[in-house]
Amino acid sequence: PSKPWADQRYNEFKIIAYHDETQGHRLVSGTRGDHRVAGRLMRHQTARIRLDTADEKVGNLDGARWIRAQVQ
Repeated sequence: PSKPWADQRYNEFKIIAYHDETQGHRLVSGTRGDHRVAGRLMRHQTARIRLDTADEKVGNLDGARWIRAQVQ
């Protein structure tokens, strides 16, 4: 749920970041859209970096309910 002080549409952004183990390669994107927009951005970026070919994938999530649903 939104915080009481987050009453304007520009108060919440969703940041999506991908990096390799050494952090030599990074891809960071953000949106002020809702969880559906962030999910589309996540799918677009994972296709762009070909995450499906990675040997190992580790997620560091902040616990927001929408993130788990979008990752699955």
